[in-house]
Amino acid sequence: LTLSVVFSNFASIIGFAFCQDMVQFLGGTWRAFAFSFLMYLVRYFGVSYIQNPWFVLIFQPIHALSAVMFVAGGLIHLRQTCPIPVMTTLISLFNTTHYGLGTIIGSSISGIIYEKYGGRTLFKSTSMLALVWLLVLIVYIVLVVRKRERKEKEGTGKTNGLLLMEPVQDKNIKEEKA
Repeated sequence: LTLSVVFSNFASIIGFAFCQDMVQFLGGTWRAFAFSFLMYLVRYFGVSYIQNPWFVLIFQPIHALSAVMFVAGGLIHLRQTCPIPVMTTLISLFNTTHYGLGTIIGSSISGIIYEKYGGRTLFKSTSMLALVWLLVLIVYIVLVVRKRERKEKEGTGKTNGLLLMEPVQDKNIKEEKA
């Protein structure tokens, strides 16, 4: 167990170093979310089929493309879309929801599934949940994000792929400075 954590943490260090470039390469935060759920799907589905526990080390580096990309994408998205005065609050809510509430609920449900049905079923069901969220994100990207990008491109004649590269400034702050 300890060696697998070392592998995923080492992958996280590398992943966080390149996450901004990766989000830009993927075409924005929503596509990065979709990519992260695709990697969750691959990771958990692969783990559900291993026979030898040492083979889990093959799937642990995917942590950099699943969990790291999800967290980094969320933080980049907040930076791009929220006003500066509430950014800290929203980042705190994101982290509390992801690391606090998500961990409590996920561990509770996973424990029940593991106890009743075993590890293979747990990882297969988790990979199927990742697939469902991936499909939801693909539909959202196709129906909403692409439409927004087209409108932005028509309005400015160009698009930066990330929609809003710089943080949104609060209008009240700008007026006070002016």
